[in-house]
Amino acid sequence: MKISHGWLCAALAAAALSGCTSAGVSLPDVMDITPSSRPEISSGSGLDGMISHYAAAYQVPESLVHRVVKRESSYNPKAYNSGNYGLMQIRYKTAQGMGYKGKPSGLFDAETNLKYAVKYLRGAYIVADGNHDQAVRLYARGYYYDAKRKGLLEETGLRPGKKNPETATAVASVKQETKPEQTVAAAKQTPPGVSAPVQAAAAIAPAETASMAFAGSTPTSGSSVPVPGFRPSE
Repeated sequence: MKISHGWLCAALAAAALSGCTSAGVSLPDVMDITPSSRPEISSGSGLDGMISHYAAAYQVPESLVHRVVKRESSYNPKAYNSGNYGLMQIRYKTAQGMGYKGKPSGLFDAETNLKYAVKYLRGAYIVADGNHDQAVRLYARGYYYDAKRKGLLEETGLRPGKKNPETATAVASVKQETKPEQTVAAAKQTPPGVSAPVQAAAAIAPAETASMAFAGSTPTSGSSVPVPGFRPSE
């Protein structure tokens, strides 16, 4: 019986493939080459856990904190833009007004940033009467005068008082920066019947007011996500 050349080649090729398979060489399974999905961060750990913790601590909606973090830094704890630091792009003076005593670089720590920036966001949330959109705008541009108009300076932590004694730090720093000659000059110009300490205190008071107004100002956003409102340039 004659066997065609073409049929013989086909038979040899099939035998070769069969030999490879029997030797243990096989194509990879589809599941082996499919990229695995990105694991979700558990609610009890990582950044989500810290956001949840400080949102609860300051009684601010967790969704609002996430919104600000996304808007300001896209969840980048090392973000920096024109004097604004970290996850929530808080200014150093603003953080000091909320009780922070460390160096500016310390605000790049995610938990430190959340601790003081969420506290500042709480004030914006209070002044906004719980309105999320308004709270975001107030956080972005500052809310000192809005809080003052509503009588909420102590409640929001922008003025030292029984409700927020931490902000006394900002006032104390202004007193330390006041030059001695200013106090001496005030004492020399003391009117009859008015003690020198009273006159000196009056000279320091305007500086305290200016400090708290500055501490109430807030960061310039480094994010590309637009939100209504603006921030005054420095």
